[in-house]
Amino acid sequence: MIKDLVHRNAMAVLFTAKNVPEVSLDVIEVKALGGSLYRVRTRLSNPKAMPTMSYLAQKINLYPKDMLRAGGAGAKVVAGGLLVDPTATRSSTRNTGPSSSSWSSRASARSNTSFLVEGKGELTVRYESRHGGKLTKTVKLE
Repeated sequence: MIKDLVHRNAMAVLFTAKNVPEVSLDVIEVKALGGSLYRVRTRLSNPKAMPTMSYLAQKINLYPKDMLRAGGAGAKVVAGGLLVDPTATRSSTRNTGPSSSSWSSRASARSNTSFLVEGKGELTVRYESRHGGKLTKTVKLE
């Protein structure tokens, strides 16, 4: 009986470890729109079975949501947010300001975001999550 209990607990731990969130951040497009205005599109994806934040944790604001921020010394973010449709240019902005977007990874999902950036130089995109880790990508605006 104890042998079965230990086996069951070990299998539950291994299953959970195999399915914890594994978020990746990719900059999929940097497009010049004219003058010193650029559109920067990013993709956050989580191929694993567990989300970075459970529905209950989101509902009761148990801890801060995942944040995606963009900024740089010579770059100013004018607008940004999650893309409603990845093929379109419409995005849903949040009350976190144009340079950041709150995000919660669903299981086995991808989310695209878009930032309108004014300026030149380097733009750093940072993702911070309690359960998804911290990721950073830097791109040149030219």
